[in-house]
Amino acid sequence: MAQIMKPGAILIVGAGLPWFFDENRQRYPDVDEGEKGFSWLQKAFTALFAEWVKAQSHINDADIPYRFSAEFLGDCAKSNPNFEQVTTWEMDVQIGNWKPAPTQELYYANELCKMNVLKLIEAYVPLMASSGVSEEWTKRWQFEAMKEIQEQKLHTYGRWRWMWCRRGDSEWIPNN
Repeated sequence: MAQIMKPGAILIVGAGLPWFFDENRQRYPDVDEGEKGFSWLQKAFTALFAEWVKAQSHINDADIPYRFSAEFLGDCAKSNPNFEQVTTWEMDVQIGNWKPAPTQELYYANELCKMNVLKLIEAYVPLMASSGVSEEWTKRWQFEAMKEIQEQKLHTYGRWRWMWCRRGDSEWIPNN
């Protein structure tokens, strides 16, 4: 990446976690329907994440929490001698406006997050079907998860990890 960037350019990378969080910012548990804390949205994303992990043969299960941390993004940039001023942070984003937004900008951002999650649900239906999940379960999941989000039945946050850095002013240095 650094090789194609102009000296002084800024790189910003964001990664959404494959888990959702309740209004107290606690991760929804991976439990079955009818159990306390159950969420159709979380149940499906847990299944999708499991499929992704299976496809990533180079990732050890013990590495997964680190690979979804802001530190991982920062460590990747810090290991490259072309980047400087590496900064990482995380941010919880409210999905929908189940709690009044303090500004008009946040209101729109929350609504955009809600629309994004609804589009993700639609996009993941074919992936669920191709990974061997029954069509009946997939359709039910889609309906119930979309209902949770549209009706704001659950007060949900998505968590994002961010990293930004600056491409140094010197000529590009190969990173072995």
